[in-house]
Amino acid sequence: MTLEELETRLKRLEQLVTGPVLGSPNQSVTASCLTITDKQGKVAIAIKATADGANLVIGDPRSGSVILGRRKDGPHMTLTRPDGTSAGTFCIDDEGMAQLILTGPEQKAMAMFSASPTGPMLGLRDTKGCLRVGITAVGDGSPEIMLYDEKRTTRAVLHAERGAAELSLFDPQGTCRASLGVGVNGMPIFKLMASNDQRGLALMLDKDSNGLRLFDSEGRLRLLVSVDKDGNPYIGLANENGTQRVVLAADGENNGLRIYDSHQKGRLMVTVNADEKPMIHVCDAEQRTRVKVIMTGDGTPMLSLHDANGRPVLALSAMPSAEGFLVYDGAGTMRAVLGMFPEGPGLVLTDENGDPTCEIPEPK
Repeated sequence: MTLEELETRLKRLEQLVTGPVLGSPNQSVTASCLTITDKQGKVAIAIKATADGANLVIGDPRSGSVILGRRKDGPHMTLTRPDGTSAGTFCIDDEGMAQLILTGPEQKAMAMFSASPTGPMLGLRDTKGCLRVGITAVGDGSPEIMLYDEKRTTRAVLHAERGAAELSLFDPQGTCRASLGVGVNGMPIFKLMASNDQRGLALMLDKDSNGLRLFDSEGRLRLLVSVDKDGNPYIGLANENGTQRVVLAADGENNGLRIYDSHQKGRLMVTVNADEKPMIHVCDAEQRTRVKVIMTGDGTPMLSLHDANGRPVLALSAMPSAEGFLVYDGAGTMRAVLGMFPEGPGLVLTDENGDPTCEIPEPK
């Protein structure tokens, strides 16, 4: 329910109690009246009929009374103070909405309760007549509590719906700046927003991971920092479409940096695997490794080129036994080595089993 809808309903309620109370000492009416007094001459019961309706007054209006009656807008029950002013009214309007209104000494409605087909409502006003608290059940009965400042600006809203609950806080301009909620799955969410756009951050905790999310001015997710259920940290950078393009992760198997294309296909990875070997992978659009740079366990660097099936085709190695180029066949078996051997430069050709078939120069 919006603030305008709530104010409209509260004004309707207030109109029912701001007028003169039938039976008050200061009211002049033309009516048929039956009065019953007690032994002291005080009015005990009075029945009045006017053009607007009929009233049954219990007690002397000059010392407080209960008024039961019916007006054009429906039946009502009013409690009056000794000065004849209304302290509270229970009524049913012409639309069948039940209402309870509590008024202050100056006849200002301070608290108003109502029940209608759209849901129950409670409104609280301050001594200046400004609405400060609104409590309603909206939609399918979901409760909502609204707090307003003296300028009728919404400053806080507490809402619960379909198993989720959220508290939202607003600045003096009515812009939501912070919220704290719990989702239907029990995940708590904390959000902070900028004042002039949709930039902000969100902190979410669930059974699988804990994460911090940062959003741009259009409300799009651009940065994700999380820790999964196994304790592995993760940082993701996303583009304007929300697609993660850069990921920094430490999962114990492949710790490092991964860069993705616009289709979220991994194209470049710089990692250190579980064997403490640093590696660089350059992949094609199908995420197949086409270029690999690896540092072996003994510190030997190697650069290799791979075909579409992931098999090595050509490599450049700095092995102590042979520094040079390695050529592979279609099965991924090394068939030729051209490089610098301990004996000097040379060429070695091998068969499919890796056994040398030709060596230039020939070994001595």
